[in-house]
Amino acid sequence: MKKSRFLTLALALALLMSVMTLPAAAEEPVTLTIGVQRSSVVENWDTNLQTLKIEEVCGVNLEFVEFPSSSNECMQKVDLMVVAGGDELPDVLMFNVPLPTSVISKYGKAGIFVDLTDLYDGVHDKNFTEQSTKCALGKEGILKYITSPDGRIYGMPYVVDAMDNEYANNRMLIYEPWLKALDLEMPTTIDEFVEVLRAFKTQDPNGNGEANDMDEYIVTEKYCNHETLGQLTIRKLGNVLTDYQDGQFIYTQDNYYQNVDGKIEYVANTEKWKEGLLFIRSLVDEELLSPLTFTMDFNQFKAIMTQDTVVVGVQGANSSSYMPADMERRIEYIIAAPLEGPDGTRQCTVKPQLPSTKMYITRNCQNVEKAFEVGDFLCSQLMSVWDRYGIEGVDWRYAVEGEHGAFEAAGIPTVFATLTSKWGTMQNTWWGHVGPQMLMNDFVMGVVCGPLDHFVPLGRSISPLMECANTENGVWGLIFTDEEQKIVDEYQNVLNDYVMESVGRFVTRDLSLEDDWDNYVASIDAMGLEEYLGAIQSAFDRTL
Repeated sequence: MKKSRFLTLALALALLMSVMTLPAAAEEPVTLTIGVQRSSVVENWDTNLQTLKIEEVCGVNLEFVEFPSSSNECMQKVDLMVVAGGDELPDVLMFNVPLPTSVISKYGKAGIFVDLTDLYDGVHDKNFTEQSTKCALGKEGILKYITSPDGRIYGMPYVVDAMDNEYANNRMLIYEPWLKALDLEMPTTIDEFVEVLRAFKTQDPNGNGEANDMDEYIVTEKYCNHETLGQLTIRKLGNVLTDYQDGQFIYTQDNYYQNVDGKIEYVANTEKWKEGLLFIRSLVDEELLSPLTFTMDFNQFKAIMTQDTVVVGVQGANSSSYMPADMERRIEYIIAAPLEGPDGTRQCTVKPQLPSTKMYITRNCQNVEKAFEVGDFLCSQLMSVWDRYGIEGVDWRYAVEGEHGAFEAAGIPTVFATLTSKWGTMQNTWWGHVGPQMLMNDFVMGVVCGPLDHFVPLGRSISPLMECANTENGVWGLIFTDEEQKIVDEYQNVLNDYVMESVGRFVTRDLSLEDDWDNYVASIDAMGLEEYLGAIQSAFDRTL
C-alpha cells in the first residue's frame, strides 16, 4: 500500500517536473489596428519592410485601416465615427500631418484619445528619452509643446530637429549663371539687388535675344507646402531685404503678428508695412517684379521653372520641391545672404521646428502600453532614419573619409550618404513620415552632397543666414484653450484673406497707398483685431 502510494507520488512529481521543464508557449503577438491616411508612396502597408520591422521588435501584429488621403476628409471620417459612438475607431490613429491642438484637446477631454501623460515616465518612453537628449529643447521642452491646455498629453511626438528647416522661410534664390553671364556680383544691399533686377530685365541674360522679356526677371515666393499653398506672400522677399524687428513689410509667420518685448503686435497695419509695400510697388512700376507673382499657383510656377529655357532670375521657393532630382538647374539657384536694409540692418528670422504629435491611441485600444511601445519605437533613431532614408546598407550608408556634406561650414559633421532616392515615389520600404518620429539635426544635416544635390547651394549659403539670425520676434508653438481657439478661428482667416488681397491690390495700384491706406487700417480694426490679438496674447503669456 505504502509502495503504491510512493509510486503514485513519484509519478506525479515526475510529470510535474516534465511540465516545468517544457519550453514556455510562445506569447501570441498583440494585434493593433492602425488608422492611416491613404498614401501615394506606400505600396502595401501590411508587407512594408518598416511594418515588418516594427512587428518583429515590438511583438505585435499590425492591421491597417485606410482613411482618405486628404487631411480634411480624413478628419471628417474620424468625426463621423465619433458621432456614431466611436466603436469603429481603430486602436491607433496615425496621420501625415499633425492635428490642430484644439482637435487634440477636444478628443482628449472627451476620452476619445487616451491620456498618455503617465506613460512619459522614463520607463515606457525609453527611445523618446534617448533621442530627446540630442534635441536642443530636451525632454521637458518637447513635452511642453505636446501638452494640451488641461496639462495632459494625448499624442506621441513628431520632431524633425533639422537646422536647415529653421531658415526655410528666409531663402531668396538668384540664378547664378545669369550673374556670371552679366559679370555681376551677388547683391548685398537693396540698391544692389534692384540693379541686378534691372540688368536681368535689360541685358538678355538667358541669351534668347529678347532683352525685355517679362518672365526673365520674375521675382516670386509663391510655393507649395502645408502652410502657404495658394497664398500670395511677398513677405519672404521683404524678410531678406529689411528689418523684421520693425515690422517692415516682412514676415515669415502667416498670421501677421509678432512679439515685441512680450507684447503681441500686428504688423500688416503699420507704417513700416506701408513703406515696404511702397518699395514692392516700385518694383512693379519699373516692371522688375512680374505680375505673375500675384496669381500663380504651384503647378503654374513649376511649369515655368522646368521649361527648356531658363526664364526666372530671382525666386524664393525651394528648388527641390518643383524640379526633378536630375535637373542640374536646381543647384544653380544660389541663396542670397540677407540684404542690408534702409537702416543698415541685416536680419534673418528663424522659424523653429517645434514638436507636434502624429499618433493618438483611442479608447478602443485594449493594450495601451503595447501601442505606446510601438509609438516609442518609432521615435528611435533606427526607425526615424528608416522612415526618412530607408535601410542602412541598402538605401544609405555611413560616410567615409574624404566625403563632405553641405553643412560642414556651419559646423555640422558629415555623417551619411544616400544610396537610393525613394522620396516621393511608390515603394515598400518605409512609411513616409507617418506617425511619431524624432529625426535629429546631428544626423539629417550630415548628408554627403551628390553632384545634383540641392543641399549644395543650400550649404553654401546657410552660414550667412545663421550670422543674421533673429529669434526674438517670432511667435510659434502657441497652445490655445478652447475659448482662445474659438476666437482665433473666428477672426484669423478673415484677417489673413483681407491682408493678402490688399497687398496684391496695393502693389498693382488697384488700391492707392496714398488714398486708401487709412480705410484699409480701419477695416482691419473693424474685423475684430483687438479681440483676436487678445487671444494670441493670452496663449503667448501662458505657454511661452
